[in-house]
Amino acid sequence: MNKPIAERRTAQAQAGRWRMLGGAATAVMMTFNLVCTGTVTTTSYNDRKSAPYNYVYRIDLSKSRWCDGECKSINEVASVQPASITLKDKKEDGPFSKSSTRNVINRETGEHSILHVRRLSATPFSMEWQGTCTPSPFTGFPDFKTKF
Repeated sequence: MNKPIAERRTAQAQAGRWRMLGGAATAVMMTFNLVCTGTVTTTSYNDRKSAPYNYVYRIDLSKSRWCDGECKSINEVASVQPASITLKDKKEDGPFSKSSTRNVINRETGEHSILHVRRLSATPFSMEWQGTCTPSPFTGFPDFKTKF
């Protein structure tokens, strides 16, 4: 038996919380904030520490832009897929060091993960964030008064 239209629309709206749907839902979900909380674990040669984290991301998928915190830097979204948003996917290879950072949010579950790995010569260092994001209304990108 088919569900009533109103019940189907409610289910679609709930699913659209993380996935962009067609029509009006797309416009709503193109700009949003994400409030992400969890634990960050820092691991170095002989030490491992964990602490809570709390980030607020401002995201505009229509312009492929995002920022966090006070938004002093506006960044380009690395990738948007039906089930995930990759805010950052960066690798750097230098003569004495290598580093990589990957920041991904699962659009279906809200799971948030960041992995930052840096190797200076033979000494590894990593930071791993694991948490959950919940959407909130888009607060926009700030306008900064600059001298030049």
